[in-house]
Amino acid sequence: MYQKAFKLALSIMKWVYRPKFTFSPPLTIFNKGELVVVISNDCRDVPEERARDFILGYTIGNDLTARKYQNPERGGGQFTRAKAYDGFAPIGPVLVSADAFGDLADRALKTTVNGREVQHSKLDLIHGPEKLVSFLSQGKTSCVRYHITDTSSLQGRHCAQGRLS
Repeated sequence: MYQKAFKLALSIMKWVYRPKFTFSPPLTIFNKGELVVVISNDCRDVPEERARDFILGYTIGNDLTARKYQNPERGGGQFTRAKAYDGFAPIGPVLVSADAFGDLADRALKTTVNGREVQHSKLDLIHGPEKLVSFLSQGKTSCVRYHITDTSSLQGRHCAQGRLS
């Protein structure tokens, strides 16, 4: 699970900043589709059994990574640089209420890049949305209204590299 700045998600699937550094071979951006949970109201210390009360709904997100910056020499040993360019967390454009979305076990997520399918997985999450909301709201951390959280890697995901044009 990575927390990303709101500015990263502002693109709403329209544009992605491409770092202007020159590499050989060219910089490749990896795409990973994820279910995104949107918080309905400010919350803190939410027990898992009440977490659904704080889920406004779900949308989709594309967790982008500039893999060359995951190299410790270029990224300083942190993944933040590889994942934190403006627009590197595009979401949307549709928000579906938790009730309308229904049971996650009945849903799948497909990611395409330039018309080519790079991922297709059932929403068989390691930690469900309720557990994530509960965890993120504990202790000194609170979730604020409209906070977004990627649900992270899907089990059995098929992540492939893709080039965004």
